Amino acid sequence: MTDYNYDLDLDYTEDLPPSPPASDPDPPACPGCTAYREAILDLNRGLQNMQQKMDHQREDFARMQQTMLDSMVNFGACLHIARSGREQFANDRKTV
Repeated sequence: MTDYNYDLDLDYTEDLPPSPPASDPDPPACPGCTAYREAILDLNRGLQNMQQKMDHQREDFARMQQTMLDSMVNFGACLHIARSGREQFANDRKTV
């Protein structure tokens, strides 16, 4: 049986890097941070453009639906007129 001896009194903080000074709350941005920020802004612009295109497509789709509905109503009216005319023509032929 192995006897484990742990030394719990060791100070492991001596291996850690030093903390940044408290007097500098906003260190200068590194080039990687600037590139990351630019990439995020570019993605945000792309997202806004896509949302605008989607809004335009939604408006176009609503107009298309309204046009189709109007066309269906007009076509139904044409069928009704044609049927009425055909019935009138048939009735006129019966009376002759």
